Amino acid sequence: MLSQSKTALAKVVKNAFIFLIITTGNLSIAALQPIEDEELSSYSGQAAIQVDRIQDSSQKLDFTRMKFGIDVKTHLSIDKLNLGDYDRDGNTGSDILIDKFALGAINKDGSLTPFEIKDPFIDLARDSDTGEVVGFKLGFGSSKGPLSGDIHIVSGAINVDIRDNSENLFGTVLAAKDDQFPSIKPPQPWNPFDLARYLAEVTYTAGTYGLDATLAGITQEIFTNENPVTAEVQLVNRTTGEVIDTRATDIGLPNGSPMTVHNLDPIAGNLLAPLGGFLLTPLGLNCTAGPWNLCSKLNIVSGGQWISNPCHVLSNTPVCFDLGIYETINTGKKHTNKDTGKVTFDFIDGNFLSLQGKSINWPGKIEKGTVQNWQYANKGYYFNVEDGGIVLDLEHAIGGVERSRTHYIDYYSN
Repeated sequence: MLSQSKTALAKVVKNAFIFLIITTGNLSIAALQPIEDEELSSYSGQAAIQVDRIQDSSQKLDFTRMKFGIDVKTHLSIDKLNLGDYDRDGNTGSDILIDKFALGAINKDGSLTPFEIKDPFIDLARDSDTGEVVGFKLGFGSSKGPLSGDIHIVSGAINVDIRDNSENLFGTVLAAKDDQFPSIKPPQPWNPFDLARYLAEVTYTAGTYGLDATLAGITQEIFTNENPVTAEVQLVNRTTGEVIDTRATDIGLPNGSPMTVHNLDPIAGNLLAPLGGFLLTPLGLNCTAGPWNLCSKLNIVSGGQWISNPCHVLSNTPVCFDLGIYETINTGKKHTNKDTGKVTFDFIDGNFLSLQGKSINWPGKIEKGTVQNWQYANKGYYFNVEDGGIVLDLEHAIGGVERSRTHYIDYYSN
């Protein structure tokens, strides 16, 4: 394994430099011309390559960072991205395997949306005692843009933020549409006859359509589009619902992690709060108390206590999915214009691809020679996407994302 790691590191370093050379192909090159002293004094700037050295005694590692002061806009494709193809823990396979991999996309009008990188860098980790290189990291600096491929296996930390509203939560996630079951209107407070009607409707819906549809029927009447829904999904083992970072094939809501409905109004809080231990907790639901101890946030937790079904909420609603259904992912900080609905993306910091012979805490952001944060990577190949780097709505989180066009002549169409 050690000799394999050395050979792999050497190849990765070489290929990283080739990658930087290829992706900076749009940089203009002009003939050098002499500059007089007076003219030279009017210029200011910094070196194209900045080098930082960091020692971490706790890991017994010395880090060297070579930061390239360049902006990259690229559009590239690779038929098969296969990294770390070796036996690992007695199992064959790859650390990362993506077919038809591409950075950037072609728009409907024929224009290009490039994958953009600002200030990329290379980190080398050396053993403090032997001086041997034990890890390599290709940092994207600040980056944004489309990433496409048929994703089979990924090792690393892929953090996806889900952002949507309560209508889509109970209509899409719970597959509860108006034509599937009766609406369950909330009872009038302190009206025993209306409460009896309400309980009868709940009982009928539960017996006819199941628990998931019943909850949807209750909540769709008391939640509105103004109730934001959030969740954070990660690479998981779909069988156990546990977070993993090695050779994952699925992504989803880990056990114990919630989808949260925010900003509940007093009516919703008044109806849900008394149900706490009686109904909500056994179903894997819990409320976060707000003013007057009413329910201000409803958390729908994966792998509920009563159901104990990993990667599901409530009775049988899946919240973990095959990585292959996400054929194009737009990376970057997502912004949606409330008036026009137009979606734009800003740069995100912290994404990287690394290879190490053992688990390493890599330096993250460095300012004036001081490490501002550390980024964990397990041994082998490791791809990291920072929190907020990928944002999906519920429809695409559950149904997947179609591939954007990546070639003028589409070699990948059937």
